[in-house]
Amino acid sequence: MDLNDKTVLVTGAMGGHGSALVTALRSAGAVKIYATDARASEGQDGPVVTFALDITDPQSVAAAAARCAGVDVLVNNAGISLWRGFLIEPDVDAARREMEVNYFGTMAMCRAFAPLMVKQSRGTIVNILSVVARVNYAGCGSYSASKAALWSMTQAIRAELADTPVHVTCVFPGMMDTPMLTPDWGTPGEFDSQKNPPELVAAEVVRAIVEDLDEIYAGVDAVEDGAALDADYRATEKRFGSYLPAQRRFRL
Repeated sequence: MDLNDKTVLVTGAMGGHGSALVTALRSAGAVKIYATDARASEGQDGPVVTFALDITDPQSVAAAAARCAGVDVLVNNAGISLWRGFLIEPDVDAARREMEVNYFGTMAMCRAFAPLMVKQSRGTIVNILSVVARVNYAGCGSYSASKAALWSMTQAIRAELADTPVHVTCVFPGMMDTPMLTPDWGTPGEFDSQKNPPELVAAEVVRAIVEDLDEIYAGVDAVEDGAALDADYRATEKRFGSYLPAQRRFRL
């Protein structure tokens, strides 16, 4: 989809990647961008309109759909990572919260906006996943699981919309240089050498939209990991498992 003169809605726009997405979309020609976030305040800066949107709140999602009925592109970027595993945790609260935002929240946005796009006979839905949607990194195991669920949902939504003019794409970013990539149990800076600038990933998101790609790996590490997964899934799974620090491994 040519982004010139198009209207775009971005969720999670207050974070580092969200801000980079807004800038990249403006540079690509979008005439209006709704930059939404649960923490956002009402405001307008030229073509960028900000307002609060909590994708886990049905009323908030419905209000956004009513306000932004002419959206051409929906970028489901909102997400959280609480850096928790499964067996080692005292409860499943983190896993539930990540599923609520990353999976159910994104589902709510797709359900609200896909019918509008079908009705207007145009639209693109972009779901921001992660390379760990394809192979679980146990250091953020419940986050990986929520993104895997989102990938599966993306495939189903694409199939459901196959007979419509609405295109569905998914983006598998690698590690990004944002505050979310800071586990509270890790060593500060331990992932720094692998982090991609948010601007690089945002540029790949724009390319996916413009070129009508079904999926794209964004970031040097994501491209390499995607190729490794295609070549030898089990070896890559073992490699990701070996990254888990000893103190995060389950012991009685």
